[in-house]
Amino acid sequence: MTIDRIELVKIYIQNEIKKNEFKKNELESILEKIQNPNNKDNPNNIDMLFYTHELKVGIIPGYETWEEISINQSFLNDCAISNNIFENENQSLKVLKTKDCFNNWKPNRETLWYKDLEFPVNNKSEWKDKFTIILRPAVQSEEDQGALYYIEDGSGKSICFLRRMIKDKDNTTTIKGYLGIEPDIKSIFMQEKFSELFPSKI
Repeated sequence: MTIDRIELVKIYIQNEIKKNEFKKNELESILEKIQNPNNKDNPNNIDMLFYTHELKVGIIPGYETWEEISINQSFLNDCAISNNIFENENQSLKVLKTKDCFNNWKPNRETLWYKDLEFPVNNKSEWKDKFTIILRPAVQSEEDQGALYYIEDGSGKSICFLRRMIKDKDNTTTIKGYLGIEPDIKSIFMQEKFSELFPSKI
């Protein structure tokens, strides 16, 4: 299923509200502002709203369309994660999963997903609607490390999900993902930092 930028922004902000209930009113105000015609089709205005409210700028506002996908263990093997988690390591999960740092990693803050993924007590079929990650196609530096996709939001969640799937020898359980399909030529961020993701370079 394909969704547009505004639908993806809503999903992202709703996830942020779950993590930051004390910021609910502030974050919901962004949802109202992006409905303004001056903002709705302007990725740069949405970026400014995100920056002001300490949300992830760039990629999420920078794509016009997104594809809802199902992500299993095999798919995650083709993904790269943020290099802020394991510094000086290959970003590709297919490489990281062989290392001790991957097996020993824990989030450095309270999360809504760590215990469920690390110590599951519920039916894993519920995970496909409970956990989501946001991805884009890999750029050349990530492809060089063996990745086809980059996880823009949900790196820690992906580590724990993949680790659980490996332990359980499970390649059928899935979580939901949203993959960027059509980058917006109007996005200054995309032009300056990710021009290689356009069909032809700017």
